[in-house]
Amino acid sequence: MISIAQAFEHYKTHVHAVGTEWLGVEAAVRRTLAADALSACDLPAHTQSAMDGYAVRSTDLRSASPTAPVDLALLGESAAGGPPPAVSQQQPGVVRISTGAMLPDGFDAVVRQEEAQVIAGMIRFVACVAKGTDVRVQGEEAAIGHAICVVGERINAGHVAALAAAGVQEVCSWKLPRVALVTSGNEVVPAGAARTAGQVYDSNTPLIAAFLGQWGIKPLLFCVRDNLDATRSALETALKQADLVLTTGGVSVGDHDHVLPAARALGMTVHFAGVAQKPGKPLMFASRGSQVLLGLPGNPGAVFTCLHVHLEAVLSAFCGQARAAAQNACVVEEVRCDAHRDAFLQCSMRTDGEGRLWLKPIGGQQSHFAISFGRCQALAHIPASARNLASGAVVSFFWVRGGFS
Repeated sequence: MISIAQAFEHYKTHVHAVGTEWLGVEAAVRRTLAADALSACDLPAHTQSAMDGYAVRSTDLRSASPTAPVDLALLGESAAGGPPPAVSQQQPGVVRISTGAMLPDGFDAVVRQEEAQVIAGMIRFVACVAKGTDVRVQGEEAAIGHAICVVGERINAGHVAALAAAGVQEVCSWKLPRVALVTSGNEVVPAGAARTAGQVYDSNTPLIAAFLGQWGIKPLLFCVRDNLDATRSALETALKQADLVLTTGGVSVGDHDHVLPAARALGMTVHFAGVAQKPGKPLMFASRGSQVLLGLPGNPGAVFTCLHVHLEAVLSAFCGQARAAAQNACVVEEVRCDAHRDAFLQCSMRTDGEGRLWLKPIGGQQSHFAISFGRCQALAHIPASARNLASGAVVSFFWVRGGFS
């Protein structure tokens, strides 16, 4: 049995990205960039007005005041989406301008429409204006060739907007791994199916599939009985089609646990079979060439924990990411510690008036329970210790993917 930190080291050593591909920007949501995405244009693309009003030459209004207003002729209009009017540099006057419209050559400021008056066909100004007022300068946000998103960033909706504004159509991202999920157990049947005595509805398959869906991955699904030949056959088929094979159930030491011997029979190297944590002690990891197998426990609570702690790390490695580092928060109540194994507690989370994060363990955390999963926002990592943690103690935690906020 190994430590959690040692398990992470094995993932770093044996899990590698499976290649890159070019994707349209919107299709790349949730993907990790394998190359910088560079702006195809200046942002803004042209010097423009930040307000509806009048484009002016600031020098023309140097003397403007309430007691000595300056009246200027209206020379034309600049509207968004079109070129500004051609105005002679020697011709005094102003140009009506809309938000986002191009500034005419030689004009260097914008006076908001509510700060000017139309008097007898002339535009009256009662205050001077500084050069650059309410002007967006071409390229001030980003110049052409600027990296809008960089290697290692995971694309979200905000990135999509920025890339689209910069004229980027495609990005180079790491490929998602092909994933197969093998669910074992004589006792599990799909929800809604007829059950015989001793059978239960399968929550692990939909749980894992939903978790993978948050990565944009749709797994191949296999279900096998508790039989060595059937398990080996299913794993063999899965390995022909997947970079990552996940199993649930069958990884412990019981008479009906066959994943470990089946993996070895298929030439896989087993790097560990047991992690000093609870829930989730019967966790297995193996590899064969570039393919890896992560054998998850059978109890839903253990599966839930291992998804967010271990599968998250494995998928991050496949997708060119570093596993997100654990963060710190305080526990709101005394926490009992296990003397020999680290523990993970499902917790809700709140922030106090000073900005500190507080974790409150959720009731009903037995490894065979599932009802608490939807309320879980974080997994508190409680290190093995002979002494319990007092209320207010600082612990590390992992965010729960998809947890509410």
